[in-house]
Amino acid sequence: MKYISINNEDQILTPTKLGKSIYDVVNQSIPSLLRPELTSSWEKGLGMIANGEIQSDEYTKKLEGYIMRNTQLVNPFIIYNIIKYHGNE
Repeated sequence: MKYISINNEDQILTPTKLGKSIYDVVNQSIPSLLRPELTSSWEKGLGMIANGEIQSDEYTKKLEGYIMRNTQLVNPFIIYNIIKYHGNE
């Protein structure tokens, strides 16, 4: 299944219908995953690992905890239907 497509001439990435559907589900269920502040926070954590301020396993546990808590907010039935609808696009 493809989430994005790339235009080989100008190298522009474009979401497929499946990608748009996934975005809509995330936007409705876990909008915090789409916020630039979250990406910034993750980058800060990676920088702290690189600088020896935090251990990678400690950071990984925190990140996994965040992901587990938030992905539980998504109804599995919705995901099943998206995959079923889009098939092998």
